[in-house]
Amino acid sequence: MTGIPLAILAGGEGRRLGGSYKAKLRLCGKPLLLHVLESLAPSFSRVIIVVHEEKQREELSGLVESGAAVVRDCVEVRSPLAGIYTAAHEFARGFFAVAPVDTPFLRPTAYSRMLVLAKNYDAVVPLWPNGYLEPLIAIYRAEKVLETAPTLLAKGDGRVQALLKSIRSYLAPVSEVFDDPALEAFNVNTRHNLARAEAICSGKDGYLHHAAAAESPGFHRASGADKPQ
Repeated sequence: MTGIPLAILAGGEGRRLGGSYKAKLRLCGKPLLLHVLESLAPSFSRVIIVVHEEKQREELSGLVESGAAVVRDCVEVRSPLAGIYTAAHEFARGFFAVAPVDTPFLRPTAYSRMLVLAKNYDAVVPLWPNGYLEPLIAIYRAEKVLETAPTLLAKGDGRVQALLKSIRSYLAPVSEVFDDPALEAFNVNTRHNLARAEAICSGKDGYLHHAAAAESPGFHRASGADKPQ
């Protein structure tokens, strides 16, 4: 148990998936959202699912158990920062975790480690050797997000990178966070990624690590991954 709440970010449009709503894409017989929920939810004190549109909220309401509330973005700007700000608004104080709905192999141990690393910081974000970040697989201090994000969003800046530059952020090497970085940060952003994920979760020998490594160092998460400037 991490003892902190979790927000699963599920407001993306899935443009590179032909407009399909990522949260409901089926992987090994069940929606992506359920893969993330089943893996992470038992380790957190509270779970919410953040969406952007009312249609998304309606689509997911019948999919999740009563223990996880589906919450709409509290601002009109569609961006990763809007989702994180909405989560901070819901949780109000203390640290909270965020997870993307398209990372079906993410494990709760990553958050336990980030929480330990967060002692003197307001955010902990995994950092790849190539300089790319995973700001949607991270923990944030709600008070600092609530203090900083409104100004950024009002200026039309929805980049999480802008938030990280404004608060005390620890960029943790992925080796400090994940047991298997390539697998745990693997995200489904295209049909090709989905096919690889299907092969991973179906347990094809010799495919798991190779498939994940080919897709995961931040290059494909256009909505979230960023490189420090």
